[in-house]
Amino acid sequence: MFEDADIAREWLHCEAPALSDSRPLDLLGSSRGRQAIREALGKIECGEFS
Repeated sequence: MFEDADIAREWLHCEAPALSDSRPLDLLGSSRGRQAIREALGKIECGEFS
């Protein structure tokens, strides 16, 4: 989905609107956070960037 690993790493460290402006990296520690990341990635894969 991301063009290369550097873009993916950058996404992990940036605030994401789809995650209530949280950084994906900060959400990895809980199952609820990981589910939110999976949902956000699914939206990105389908072209929905909000």
